[in-house]
Amino acid sequence: MGAPKHQHFIPKSFLKQFATKAEEGRYLVDTLMRGSDEIKTLTTTQVCVQKNIYTFPPETPGDRFSLEKRYASEVDDIYPSVYNLLIDTELTSLSKEQKRSVLNTILSLYFRTPFFLNDENEKLDKSFDGFNDRLNSGDDIIEYIDEWNEAHVINMENIEEIRAALKVKNKLFFLDNHLEQWKRFVDYKMECGIEVMEVPAEVPLISSDNPVLILGPDSKPNPHNIFDQHNIIEIALDRKHYLVIYPNAVSEGERLELRRGKRDKRFAAGVNLRTEETSDGRILGYPGDVKAHFESQKALGAHTEENIKDFKNIRDKATGLAELFIIAKKTGSMFSKESIAKAKEIKDSGIMDNDDAFKKLMGTYSAMGIKL
Repeated sequence: MGAPKHQHFIPKSFLKQFATKAEEGRYLVDTLMRGSDEIKTLTTTQVCVQKNIYTFPPETPGDRFSLEKRYASEVDDIYPSVYNLLIDTELTSLSKEQKRSVLNTILSLYFRTPFFLNDENEKLDKSFDGFNDRLNSGDDIIEYIDEWNEAHVINMENIEEIRAALKVKNKLFFLDNHLEQWKRFVDYKMECGIEVMEVPAEVPLISSDNPVLILGPDSKPNPHNIFDQHNIIEIALDRKHYLVIYPNAVSEGERLELRRGKRDKRFAAGVNLRTEETSDGRILGYPGDVKAHFESQKALGAHTEENIKDFKNIRDKATGLAELFIIAKKTGSMFSKESIAKAKEIKDSGIMDNDDAFKKLMGTYSAMGIKL
């Protein structure tokens, strides 16, 4: 392999599941950037790609492209086989090796995105733009201590040189740290349950440049506390399959079962909206699906009697589960007296009667001799 300078932070093997194959082996997706109203049809080669994002700086010893090559061999090349496992409806359990492969590839899509590096560089630019204003207003020097506790004396002659050097340090930290966190997180999630849900074709799923959602017990993104035992992880696999990795807080030891379920069009519309809101700037889908997403939001958001009733049910479910996870977090267990009481309250309300994950939790209580 040569020097791969244009590097996909979301692999083409993943993007293809939201694309249609065109002539000359090209794969086309519809895509929309935040702030634009123009849906464009592009090839998978043109989206979720950034120059040298995984390339180590020139002074780094060894192969500067080693990380990109590692992703190519450990993730991108094997994702098609992982995807086929997940959508195989006959498969209801995984070997340990298969589960680790699933987690390794899916979770890599979270850790390898440039969100965290871009976030750090934006904060750095904000600080240095402020320093520049101060120097232009009469300050001779500014004393600054960076995140690595290194002191800098900044003046008009060296401000851009120091800014550039700190961005190199940010990149090195990103390249080194995200690999370590990725491997730790895969080990941590090995005990969690996994479910693949199928949605109706009426509301096809979309994806984004930040496809993996890590949600806290309040159902809000929790990207800065990923090891919270109450987090749930979600990702659309294609137009009709949605994967959920359940929280460590409700795990029952190492689980090799691969659950399967079905969800309705309102579930699909809801997760599509969350995908749009948590994107780093771009949403994408099979040609026609991005437009269908906005049409479904308009139709399912209308104030009809059916929609109001369904919205209340969704809200009650989310609120009930969020309260259960918060109680479990405070008491340290899903099996505390308070958690069991809340689970019984949810069960008696009937709002979770058709939820497979809640049924599994009830089954766990029953197996432990806890009667609700």
